[in-house]
Amino acid sequence: MPYSREPVPSPGPRSARRSHKTPGEQSLGIVLRIVLVALIVGAVLTGDRLGATARAMEFGPARTVAMVVAAPAEWLNHLLGIDRIRVAIREIATARLEPQQSLGGRQPGSAETTGTPSGETTGTAGDTVPGETPAAPPVVPAGPTVRNPKPTAEYPLTVMIHGDSMTEAFGKYLKNDLIATGLAQAVHDFRYSSGLARPDFFDWPGYLTQTMAEQNPDVVVMMIGANDGQDLKVNGVFMAFGSPEWTELYSTRVGQAMDIMAVEGRRVYWIGLPIARSETYSAKMKTLDAVYKAEADKRDLVEYIDTWALFSTASGQYTAYLPDSSGASQLMRRDDGIHLTVAGATFLTEHVMGIIAEDYDLTP
Repeated sequence: MPYSREPVPSPGPRSARRSHKTPGEQSLGIVLRIVLVALIVGAVLTGDRLGATARAMEFGPARTVAMVVAAPAEWLNHLLGIDRIRVAIREIATARLEPQQSLGGRQPGSAETTGTPSGETTGTAGDTVPGETPAAPPVVPAGPTVRNPKPTAEYPLTVMIHGDSMTEAFGKYLKNDLIATGLAQAVHDFRYSSGLARPDFFDWPGYLTQTMAEQNPDVVVMMIGANDGQDLKVNGVFMAFGSPEWTELYSTRVGQAMDIMAVEGRRVYWIGLPIARSETYSAKMKTLDAVYKAEADKRDLVEYIDTWALFSTASGQYTAYLPDSSGASQLMRRDDGIHLTVAGATFLTEHVMGIIAEDYDLTP
């Protein structure tokens, strides 16, 4: 009996041989593609910030990788003009929502000691009639170096609030509380990821020199250092964080910044850094605070304001929750264990306002 093979079925069309994905698998693929596109778009829209943050990182492999990853997004961001559009929008919004971004253009050197600044304008446009000489400010004896100790509505206390991201919320609330007295003007001007350790990223001494000359404030509130717990690099040579040479150079930079601000009777309140959740990070902040206090103690016009105890437990430990001024427990710290929440910023504002009120009469 002859052998016969069973006929082999035809494979059919090519498409028929493909495995079909289930509806769930197809939906997952769509979601993943949407997420990927969203991440790419987000990276391009914030490319300038990603690049700036990468450059501000501590020197090392992580910084190198971050800069390589951020470079394409930053390049495309600039190519499309997104960074310039955002700056323009921010300037327009600031002009509309926060019109008091100038302290009136007072002439440097005016009212250096006991009186009040002799500026041309002190508030909104129209306070001073062109060609009309305003009445002389009241002279209040209050020590040989204090400028404008008893401000008035006509001659308000002028305050600049500078720093890094630690002042993002705190500076806003401090500014609002100062202006609410009716006896002060304030400008809040901070820079993300900045500090005194990396003048290649942002030159604070140069910027302070410019703003002091332009604004000539009576008071400066400064809170900086959250990004300074890193090695210093000078002429290609690294100085290890906390080493004697690091301490000497960083102290010089802090002192330089203080000396730029604390002149002609201008009081400087240098806000120390609070305890953080990370013990390693906290140890670095404690080193920085020691430098700030030591340099402030050398200068009569600079007052160091400690925040370590303010944001610690009775035993000196970190806690995210603390009682506010009313005694109610509030979440004071953000998820990163470093920055302040709205409640934390308000808590610090109340503390600093109390200290400022000891030197300046802000009672309406």
